[in-house]
Amino acid sequence: MLPYNHLELNDDTAYKAKNEYRYFVIGFWNRDCNPCRSMYSILPEMAWDLRGYVAFGRRLIWMITQAWSSIIWS
Repeated sequence: MLPYNHLELNDDTAYKAKNEYRYFVIGFWNRDCNPCRSMYSILPEMAWDLRGYVAFGRRLIWMITQAWSSIIWS
């Protein structure tokens, strides 16, 4: 079952979400980036509007670890 809101991602939850949901959108953002901050507020709305169809998650870009390359590209 898809979540009704966006997921705050870390290494563990991202890997689980990638394997659990067929359609999954990850929004990477940074506090100093104006377009990123705009998407930060829009992402929960998109998650609510598309609930049941697409799972959404977000992650601060500076918190990306080496494990994310296998999560994203596999």
